[in-house]
This record gives sequence, structure tokens and C-alpha cells, in this order.
Amino acid sequence: MNAYTGKEPYAFFSYAHADRDVVEKIVIGLKQNMCRIWYDEGLTPGESWNDDLAEHLKNSEIVVIMLTKNSVTSQYVKAEINYAISKQIKLLPVFLEQIDLPAGLEMMLSSVQYAILYGESDINRQIRMIQSNLPNTVFATKKVPFFENSEFSFFMEKDSVVNGAASSDKHADAFSILCKNNHNGETKKLFEFCGTKAYDIDYTVTQCKTVDDDYFVGSIQGIHIFNVLAKCELEYPLRGPDFSFLLIFALRMPKDGFPTVRLIDYQYIHITQSKSLEGKRIDESPWGRAIDEECKRKLRVVCDE
Repeated sequence: MNAYTGKEPYAFFSYAHADRDVVEKIVIGLKQNMCRIWYDEGLTPGESWNDDLAEHLKNSEIVVIMLTKNSVTSQYVKAEINYAISKQIKLLPVFLEQIDLPAGLEMMLSSVQYAILYGESDINRQIRMIQSNLPNTVFATKKVPFFENSEFSFFMEKDSVVNGAASSDKHADAFSILCKNNHNGETKKLFEFCGTKAYDIDYTVTQCKTVDDDYFVGSIQGIHIFNVLAKCELEYPLRGPDFSFLLIFALRMPKDGFPTVRLIDYQYIHITQSKSLEGKRIDESPWGRAIDEECKRKLRVVCDE
């Protein structure tokens, strides 16, 4: 997992190396939500405070301080906080543990609003709590292509579509994959997916990889595989599973004409079942089944063609 190296606004994570395993899970979750993050990827303690780290700290949009019994006694974390304050960079202290701050640190952070995570054991909710306290500027938006080359740019566009009777205020969260011709500006919709009105769903492109194969000849210029992570939270007061699932796509690049996108697989991850569904499959809930059937319909489009 790499730290952000671009020129867009980003969040700087300050933490004690002893807490790396816990912090890394949060960083991964935020990066899946398109958050740009710089953090120390593993320098030894003697090397931690150097010119490169200071430069990234100085240029950050916000400094997120992961507070634990380890970090509040770390001279490096304290130095990072002092430096951020001297440069008037916004701070977000995050309590990972229930601890008392040393007097000096408490004084430095006395005017800053905290995020308290130690009472919440669900990692996904912890991530959302931090995300809600971060500025929008450190997140990539749908206007930023998730993949592009000299000819085409590819975007995810999220939408909420009215679902059901006109009197209903329920919405079905949806997304589309759009392709823009960089030469003439023509844009086409290559794929669309609609969830169910029972869920609030957030979609994020998590990665895009090129398939290198010497046997791509003729009309095929290349294939790219990209993943979309969908996080589904059931609307209150409905009862059922909350879960995330991964949609896996193949992006086919022809030598002539527009590219095409096909869903080639999907899988469930991070499943949180209600007590009434413990030990059962997602598709045994009517709400989960609606999403499962939509995934299968999109897969059948490939099979039927």
C-alpha cells in the first residue's frame, strides 16, 4: 500500500509505529473511498523525522493524529504536531484508545475538535467517523478519471434514482461507467448498475490494472481489469445484512471505435449479518437478494451475447 505522491490535496497521518497494524486498516478503508493519504510507510524510528517527511507534512491539507498510549509518548508524533501547529495546518486528533493526554499535548490540542473511535468496534463505522471529519478536498471526485490514455478517459458517475411509487421517497443508489473520447469530447455510457431502494450504497473504483499479453492482435488493443467496491447499509428500520461486495470488470480497448465494459465476476466481503440472519446467505434476505439478482443479471448479459 503506497502513500500518496501527487500534487492534489491530501491528509497526513501521524501515528506511532507500534500501532501500525491498526492504523493501516483505517488507511486502507479511507483509500478505498478515494481519500488521498500520505503516511510513513515504514521508516525506522531513527529515520522517521527527516526532510522528506517534513515536506509532506508542510504541504498537507490536514494532519490526522492517531492517539494511543504509544503515540502520546512518541517524540516523533509530538514533533509532527508541533510542526503542523507552527505551519497553521488543520489538525484532526483521533482517539483510538481511551487515554488521558499528557498536559502539554492536551494544551496544544485544547481548541481542536476530536474524533473518538474507541467506543466503536466496527472498523467500517470507524472509517466513516474519520471520513466525516475530513475536508472534501482530500477525496477524489467523479470528475477525476479512474483510468485514461491518450485516446479515452473513463469516469464513474454516481446517482440516486427514484424507485417505486411516486409517493415513495426511497431511492435506489446507482452508478454508471462513462467513456469520453479525448479528441472530440464525445461521451458514452458503457455500463450502469442500480441497487435496491432498501439500501444506501456507496460505490468506489478501487483499482485498475492492465493485462499485458503478447497475443493481443487484430481488433483488440488491450484489456484492463478494474474493481468497484460497493458498501451497502440497510435503511432503518429494515432488518437484514449490511455488507460490501466487489464488482470485477473487464475493459476492452478496440483499435477502432469505443471501448466496452463487461462485468466478469462479483464477490461479497465485510458481511455484517443481523441476528435473524446469522449463519445464512445474503440472498436469504429479500433486500440482499435484490442486489444479488442485479449482479447475476449483469453477468448474464455477457453470457447471452
